[in-house]
Amino acid sequence: MDHNAVRGLINYRFFLEQSRINQEIESNLKVISTMFKRGRIPADIAANSCIRHYSSGTARIIKARLQVEKDVRERTGLLLEDQEAYDLTATLTSAVAEQEKSLQAKLKSMGAPPPAGNTMDHLVSQLPAIVRAFQKEIRMLNLSDPSETQTGEIHQIPQLRSSIQKNLAAVSEPELNRRLRELTLALESLDLQPGQMFELLEIVEGLAQQAGLPPAERRQGIINSCFQRLKTILEAADKYPVVAGLVIQAAAVFTTSFPWLLDLVGL
Repeated sequence: MDHNAVRGLINYRFFLEQSRINQEIESNLKVISTMFKRGRIPADIAANSCIRHYSSGTARIIKARLQVEKDVRERTGLLLEDQEAYDLTATLTSAVAEQEKSLQAKLKSMGAPPPAGNTMDHLVSQLPAIVRAFQKEIRMLNLSDPSETQTGEIHQIPQLRSSIQKNLAAVSEPELNRRLRELTLALESLDLQPGQMFELLEIVEGLAQQAGLPPAERRQGIINSCFQRLKTILEAADKYPVVAGLVIQAAAVFTTSFPWLLDLVGL
């Protein structure tokens, strides 16, 4: 797997983790906002609670990105080069800035007093040192034999298949259930390397998890990212034309985002 493919895989997995964490943060803030608006907690306590949730959530996002980076690089045998370390620091800095911006907007919408200065400056100042230490850790990993990771993936594929079937059993919409089952069978029939098959089934597992949720609770960003990543992997393996119809049919049942759907079609 080349550096571009590794970067795409890392970004995809991080997007899923970041979306999950942000969803949890937003759920907690809804409770705080409701209590504040009903006069159950004073403004300063509401503001401090928001800051605490955003700060802890941001720290989790940083840890999630580093864990994804480590897992993928350990799996592929690629080190974290100096330029990539620089880019990683920039990515994490941007993620922290986004969280700070969201916090300020949330406090403003609640009418709670804003904090003095940026609340996450301490995290930003620590990021270069964190990434340097992380780069050293990656270098110390035993990355010399990617075949060991490939063997592990082969053993995990049956577990992924079982998880997919379990999640699909919870999908109550017949058309969506059928389309995802057809897509899964078609992907499993492709002649692919174990690593590619593992990643495809991992994406289908994510789609099946979303499909099992009530429509109002599904995360369209996650769904779109899953299908886009699916297309990218299949195109890299020169297999997308074989299953493009099934991918598009499943996506059409899943989404109402027609511009994004046209991208899958290739228009």
